[in-house]
Amino acid sequence: MPRITLVPALSLITLTLACTPDGDTQPDNLGSDAEGSYECVETATVLSSIDEVSALGFSAADVLAVAAGEHSSPMTWVDQIQDGLVEIEVGPESGESTIDLSLTHEGGEIRYIDSEPAESDYEIDIDCNDRLEIDVVAEVETGGGALAETLSVVLKAENIIQPYFQTALDLDALAGSMTVTTETPDLTIGAPSLQVGISSFGLNGTLTGMVELVSGNAVAAGFVEYASFPGGSNDCEFGDLSIPLDHALQGFSAADALALINDDWGLEIIWEEQSATALSLSAAHDGEAICAVVGSGEGEAGSLRFGAVLTLTGTDLDATIPVEVVATADEMGALANVSVYSDIYSSLVDAPDFADTYGEFGVDVSGYDLAGVEFSGAFAPSDVPGSADGSLAVLGAMNPDCSDVPGEPCEGIDTEELARATWANP
Repeated sequence: MPRITLVPALSLITLTLACTPDGDTQPDNLGSDAEGSYECVETATVLSSIDEVSALGFSAADVLAVAAGEHSSPMTWVDQIQDGLVEIEVGPESGESTIDLSLTHEGGEIRYIDSEPAESDYEIDIDCNDRLEIDVVAEVETGGGALAETLSVVLKAENIIQPYFQTALDLDALAGSMTVTTETPDLTIGAPSLQVGISSFGLNGTLTGMVELVSGNAVAAGFVEYASFPGGSNDCEFGDLSIPLDHALQGFSAADALALINDDWGLEIIWEEQSATALSLSAAHDGEAICAVVGSGEGEAGSLRFGAVLTLTGTDLDATIPVEVVATADEMGALANVSVYSDIYSSLVDAPDFADTYGEFGVDVSGYDLAGVEFSGAFAPSDVPGSADGSLAVLGAMNPDCSDVPGEPCEGIDTEELARATWANP
């Protein structure tokens, strides 16, 4: 059986419980209060048939044309995540497998859900997404027999690009042979959750589990991923869609976004207290997933997110930087803006390795333990001056002096800006 060790820094959300004077513990209620609620108010309208067009502009028939029928995908079960805090054993499958889905509508209810944020005295950023819901039957089977289930599920569609469903699985009532066990004291394993998105590109989703670890009055809770599909690590958020480089899901593709970055901008760069010099800038896809926001995923609906490698050349500058690219659409679905950025802290490397990692910037980083680069840029489809602009900075940092004793506090890494430049099309 593969063994999973939950990673506390990434997978655990620590919840501190408030203690009442008599010693009882009560969770801090972050969901609602007397002045309002952090929830969505949802109103359901039952539709008369699969052909009735909803307020979203499509019918259940349109959704089922995408989702109903037979689907198959490669699937990867997690072998091992090493950390040492919590260990969970999952069986009987491990490594590469498959998942098969047969989805049918057998006359189940069809509902249009109008979803609005509840009234509150606080400014709250909460996603409340109108959708179509269809009661369907899903038959799910994995290649090694871990799952062999017939499930009544609610198929949801905020659009007809990628309908989806999410359902909890009762480990004690599975027809398949999946097992999840642990020898970690005070650890509770919740029901696994299967999330499945269905599109013209196939299936994508995850099989995850909720765990809770109790220690005195403290509770640590979080999720662990047991499997993902279409195989390997699913780099896109659930509700997003992984698409090819040149596929225009709406009015533009990731290739179009790269073409905008790589346009002949005639860029100039100005380092602090220096004169403007010419800058050559180009970007290439890094080969990883291109994620389209098609539902309630992270980001603006219709936007694309993907990784790229940025090349910069100029006076005393010959650099290569890994970046994230976000391309957004206008109201008509056309390409409106492309943002490019690098993360400060993930870019930090040992200072002696800085030049080999990123190239030459004409900046001395030898007096620091760590060095990194910060890049940001925005590109709009226009020839107006400033339609392409951004900044570039080289950073130095010292490793914090931390104790080797577990639980001892440790200061974070403070970065120092060694050089900064702005760049734009004049």
